[in-house]
Amino acid sequence: MFRYAFALLIALTSIAQADTKLSVMGSLIYNSPEIDNAEETSDLGFGLGMRALMGINDQLHFRSGAGIVQKKFSYKVNDSGSKSEFDLSFVYLNIPLTLYWKASPQVGFFSGTALNAKLSDDCDVSGAIDSCIDLNEKAIVFPAIIGFDFSFSDKIGMELSYEYGLTETAKDLRIHSAIASFLYHLD
Repeated sequence: MFRYAFALLIALTSIAQADTKLSVMGSLIYNSPEIDNAEETSDLGFGLGMRALMGINDQLHFRSGAGIVQKKFSYKVNDSGSKSEFDLSFVYLNIPLTLYWKASPQVGFFSGTALNAKLSDDCDVSGAIDSCIDLNEKAIVFPAIIGFDFSFSDKIGMELSYEYGLTETAKDLRIHSAIASFLYHLD
């Protein structure tokens, strides 16, 4: 799967080299976990990276780039009357693979997926259990993405998007995220 996504990225990049708009992107990520047999608590993460809009035609673009994103959350388990709380944090290399439709000079819509390759994970535990449970974390995860962006000026913009966890982040765990990204458009 990774090979096909990489080949598509290379092909679209070479086609759209002349009409590419780069932006520096900083994101706030509200992560909502979905885990079986646990009480989940959402948390706020961050992201930092570059976004590239590569023109296919006047209105249709391939939206990609690269960034580092953090997905944080916690959950509680009650095992035979013993309560424990786990605080988890995953850091991913995020490569968006989306199509972008430019509705007007100020507004655009995008949809697709992203390749999230795990760079690190961290687990803190409190309560009856004294160490983290092996969750069998996945090295690569794919969310479904839908969102829109708007420009405040020629240099400043914002994206609002939602990522639905298509694949499991770990055994019986999916992460869904609402994202607000602030953009600085480069020349």
